Amino acid sequence: MLSEHVNIRNILSKIVGDPTQFSLQHRLFNAFTFIGFILVLATLIFNSFSGLYYSALISLVISLLFASSYYQSTVKKRYIQSFVIMIICLNLLLGINYFYNAGVAGPTLLLLLGVYLATMVLSPKDQYIFWTVFNGILIIVLLGIEFNFPNTIRGTYSERSVYFLDNLITYLIVSLLTAAGVITFVYHYNVERKTVEQQSELLGLLNDEKIRLISILSHDLRAPISGIQTYLNRFFHENLSAEEKRIVEQQLLSLTQQTQQLLDSVLTWSKAYYHVEQVQLSTIDLAECLRQSTALYTHLAQHKKINLIIQTQAHLRVTGNEAMTLLIIRNLIDNAIKFTDEGGEIRLETRKEGNAAIVSVADSGTGKARQIAKDLFEKINNPTDRNIKDVGLGLTMCKQYAEAQGGHISYSTNISGGTTFLVQFPTS
Repeated sequence: MLSEHVNIRNILSKIVGDPTQFSLQHRLFNAFTFIGFILVLATLIFNSFSGLYYSALISLVISLLFASSYYQSTVKKRYIQSFVIMIICLNLLLGINYFYNAGVAGPTLLLLLGVYLATMVLSPKDQYIFWTVFNGILIIVLLGIEFNFPNTIRGTYSERSVYFLDNLITYLIVSLLTAAGVITFVYHYNVERKTVEQQSELLGLLNDEKIRLISILSHDLRAPISGIQTYLNRFFHENLSAEEKRIVEQQLLSLTQQTQQLLDSVLTWSKAYYHVEQVQLSTIDLAECLRQSTALYTHLAQHKKINLIIQTQAHLRVTGNEAMTLLIIRNLIDNAIKFTDEGGEIRLETRKEGNAAIVSVADSGTGKARQIAKDLFEKINNPTDRNIKDVGLGLTMCKQYAEAQGGHISYSTNISGGTTFLVQFPTS
């Protein structure tokens, strides 16, 4: 069923034009000329067999006019020019047909009404008044000539049955053309609406990505900037010896370099991996990632008198993305420091378990921190409750990026208090 729907869409796109290349009105004009060409051919056949030779000749000219307009619009993409020329010629040809096809008693006025309706659908808004006046003047002129000069009208019907059949066929043609126009309009309107909805959804995703990037920058830059501020306060407000000043200057330089590297890393990631579906994996050293991440938060831990205990397994290599892995670890360390009281302890560890490598971040935080972690994990694991404004963006990001690398993140509460977060990666 789906393949049939796709095939129909492909056929329609070939007939009326690709929505990415043709506007809605342009496609409607293409559909009008294509369908009009087929229907006028039917009238040409009927007029020829009914002895309405003048009408058949005009039908032939109109069919050629439709074919030429369709070609100019679809191939040459001259929509406006083709539309104006076709509508003017079509009205004039029908005006001539009026005199050879029984005048007001014939079907020409009905055809002119159908052309006017199509014109109002297809024309630009700034041409509505012009075409309305044009059509009104043409109708008045035709009726005025017939009223004042009745001999100008030719009753070309050979039989009474042909007269009724001609009116019936004309009515059916106008009805079919109107129905086809409405159906085409509704179809392409729905296509346009779906396109707008998809674009709106894409804008929402891009906005979420923007919020995520801002959050990453705020998380990762806070630690080194806070360290720089701390050392500058010492430098300007404490009486330091020359040796102490030299140490502070070295620490400031080191933090500045780390901040620059961090900023480069985040910006590089945002350009290369803007969508997690496009993440590129390689072999990375998990212990080195933990060491780099911890270095940025050492001064924050010292400021809160938190003891950082680091245990890493050497040469523990995993298949992942270094930029994303660094972001995950830094976020977990930042949260651990935030929810750990002064004098507390944070234990950082890398180890291997079977075919998986584990990064463990365990803190001695409070019961409140444990409840926050539980609530956030329940929300990010619930597909119906993943509003980026209502859950922890940091943990949402960690979960998303861990899964993008073939791993996952989990948590557990410690008996002695605090929370342990575990990030698992596939080993190389």
